[in-house]
Amino acid sequence: MSTFNRRSFLKTAGTTLATLAMHQQLPALSPMESINNIVDCHFHLWAKDKKRFPYQPNPRYAPDYVSTAEEWDRDRVDAGISKGIFVSGAPYGDDPSFLYHSLKQAPDTLRGICLINPNVPEGVKQLEETVSGHNIVGVRLQTSWLWGVDWASPYLAAFWKRMGELNLVVQMHLEPEWNPQLDKMITRFPNTRVVIDHLGRPRNGTAVDFMLLQNIAKRPNAFIKLSSFDTESREEPPYLKVQPVVKELVEWFTPKRCVWGCNNYRGDMGSEGYLELVHHARRIFDFLNIDEQKQIFCKTPHRLYNLT
Repeated sequence: MSTFNRRSFLKTAGTTLATLAMHQQLPALSPMESINNIVDCHFHLWAKDKKRFPYQPNPRYAPDYVSTAEEWDRDRVDAGISKGIFVSGAPYGDDPSFLYHSLKQAPDTLRGICLINPNVPEGVKQLEETVSGHNIVGVRLQTSWLWGVDWASPYLAAFWKRMGELNLVVQMHLEPEWNPQLDKMITRFPNTRVVIDHLGRPRNGTAVDFMLLQNIAKRPNAFIKLSSFDTESREEPPYLKVQPVVKELVEWFTPKRCVWGCNNYRGDMGSEGYLELVHHARRIFDFLNIDEQKQIFCKTPHRLYNLT
């Protein structure tokens, strides 16, 4: 395993431009070529009927387009996707109505991540009520949105522990500055699986903060989600500027604790547009052999989310 220090990072990043032209000339990849049963571990859906499924008052953002479970379940087939993890969007707050509705539209292929405030006394009760009888596999906690995360709260600790007991995944959307607090929670509750969103959000912190992921990667219950290639690279496809970071994260966590999510599925893109998202990911992961890619696209998500 290589060490993510300043010298190795600059050396690796410096090769990106040199390899960009070569990668842009790569032939089209088929996601079904040697890889089957792909799981998309991160995308959002948005209701068509916004009166029936309204956003919370004054949301931080309010998508005006539509992406439904029916559209996703149709488009996923030709894109080579077998199952998907629908992450409830922040505009819906802790109202699971649209999440429930969507999961019912594709019960065999779709699983959900809900949003619940973990910092309050009623958090555990709400957790139990929300996930009961639905295909919900985890809860997303966000340090800078909605109610945030109160790391010192005893209610958060109880919530985190109960997540493990219910065999649910804690999905962490956090800035790198909070990595020390996250590491403490992951270590304190080894039976609770945690997946860190969006490459650990390297653009949102210092190199020192981001480096702390290397310690977190040593915890067997910690996973990393390789997604948001466009926002983290701030470039058009094939997003190769972000590949050096992806390489380091895969080395730290190993493919057995890495999963992939497109993050950019839209209901109007069709199966071809969805397929292209898979193509971009395959190109970024071209430094891995086919067995390692299978771990990230298929085996690890099945194990992490207990998919059958």
